Formats: sequence, C-alpha cells, structure tokens
Amino acid sequence: MKPIAITGQLVDVRNIAAHKSARLLIDVPAEQAASIIAAFGWPTMVSPVPVAVARMNPEGTIAPGQERKTEPQRAMSSAPLQPEAPKARRHWDDLSPAQQCGIRCADPIFRKFLEENYGQEFNNEGSAAMFMRDYFRIESRSDLTAKHWSAFDKTFQAWKVADRVGAA
Repeated sequence: MKPIAITGQLVDVRNIAAHKSARLLIDVPAEQAASIIAAFGWPTMVSPVPVAVARMNPEGTIAPGQERKTEPQRAMSSAPLQPEAPKARRHWDDLSPAQQCGIRCADPIFRKFLEENYGQEFNNEGSAAMFMRDYFRIESRSDLTAKHWSAFDKTFQAWKVADRVGAA
C-alpha cells in the first residue's frame, strides 16, 4: 500500500478514558472521501488503521534563521479573532427526502452501494442523482416521496452495516 497524505482540519479532541486515549475529529473535504476509503478502507474498533497526524503550517515555511512566533506572540501581533457563530445542525429525520437523497448521492459509499447493487459505475454525484431520478421515475428529487425514499435508504443502511461487519 502506498502512503497517502490527506489534508483536513482538526475540529475537536475528546478524552476517551476507557481506552486511555484521545479521539481526534478531523473534517476532510467531501471531495477526498473516495481517496480516504481507497487508502484506509473501513476501520473498526477490532481492526483500526494506523495513521500519523502532523500539523500543517498554513502561513508557509519559515526562512532559515527566521524565528518562529509562539502562540502568545502571534496572538499579540494580530487582530483578535471573532468566533464563528455555530451552524445549527439539523437532525437527519428533519431533512426532506430530496435533501437526504442529495446528501447520499454526494457520498462515495452510497455510490459504491449503487454500483454493487445496480451494476453501473457512479463516478460522481451527478451520475448517482440521475440514476435516482430514473429509478424512482421522477423529474426532480423534490418529487421524491418519503415512503419510497425511506425504504430505499433503509436498504442502503442495511448494506452498509453488513459490509462493515463482513457479512456476505
């Protein structure tokens, strides 16, 4: 396996006392999801994937002989940052069937489910969205009914769980 570097943003750190470890939450752009799955597969608690974490220097490299500013020095030399207002998170069930379907179509794992179950290749969100419109015989995902979408999504969820535990 070739080593791969994937960039993201560390957004949270949690202490996991039961495992005597810390859990890092790293947000990675959705466009890199397929690369992540290809590189790491499906990690589980039984078979975790070893990785390395490194901090990136967003301000560029330091020239030879130049002193690196410490966090307190950097804070004093720049204008104070204003915290971003937290985005209101909506529960999955509060989303319309069209929104849920759109999120699924952007998910590389969902597209893999479609490929394995419907024998076509889905390279991007658009090809998955087109398939969903054809499958449900609708002009737009906004025409998707909760009843039909819910049944389809439950099939995907069952496939995903079966795939993760190694069921055939």
